[in-house]
Amino acid sequence: MTDNLSAMQAEEIRLIKIALRLHKQTHTGTALLLSAMLEQFLVLIFENNMPHLSNRLKPKLFEGYGPLGSFSAKIDIAYALGFITALESRTLHAVRGIRNTFAHSSNLDMSFDHEDLVEGLAKLPGEKKKGQDNLGHFTDVAFACHNSLQQHFSAKFNPLEEYAIEQKSSKKK
Repeated sequence: MTDNLSAMQAEEIRLIKIALRLHKQTHTGTALLLSAMLEQFLVLIFENNMPHLSNRLKPKLFEGYGPLGSFSAKIDIAYALGFITALESRTLHAVRGIRNTFAHSSNLDMSFDHEDLVEGLAKLPGEKKKGQDNLGHFTDVAFACHNSLQQHFSAKFNPLEEYAIEQKSSKKK
């Protein structure tokens, strides 16, 4: 539990540093930085659930062509193992898609208002606040997802219970 607490404290410090740097970023920088923040938090969730993960094994799993080397693989496997909820999975994939659009664009001045991002932004959960621009909405969603992921460090988190809640709410629709 002490290791989890120190990992959470380190994550909180990192999150504060990211928040302080965001106002200096371009739209591309913001997309890449927030995506990296979320991807790194998924790594922490995996590490928290892998009691035999060693410093030698970690790069084999999480880097290059390892089974958890891509953001997409981390999301899918975390969801399949019950480490994250369906909503978190969808949100993370939406963020990842937006990140990929920015990362693979040759347009150096690309912004969150670019037509190539319309489809990806539509996949983000929730509604934009009145008068909020796309950058603000993306940032809010990324931080809300990060906050949601933090619950997985709590001993009270039960993925099966979360799944049951999601199933009940989807049946009501």
